[in-house]
Amino acid sequence: GRARGKMAAGGAADAQARFGHSVKGLLTEKVTSCGTDVIALTKQVLKGSRSAELLGQAARNMVMQEDAILHSED
Repeated sequence: GRARGKMAAGGAADAQARFGHSVKGLLTEKVTSCGTDVIALTKQVLKGSRSAELLGQAARNMVMQEDAILHSED
């Protein structure tokens, strides 16, 4: 009984660590793609095409990215 409980707890901690690691990896990918989006957005803004809408969208995306990154460190 007891030994198995300890193993389950250890396994859960290990799974949590792996999950945290993969979340960090996904966030890194997201931030990279967000950077690419910002470059694309800047080009669009310079062209003056739908700039206000795109700017608002990029700002919202960035706020969400930032929030996700801050919370991933908890």
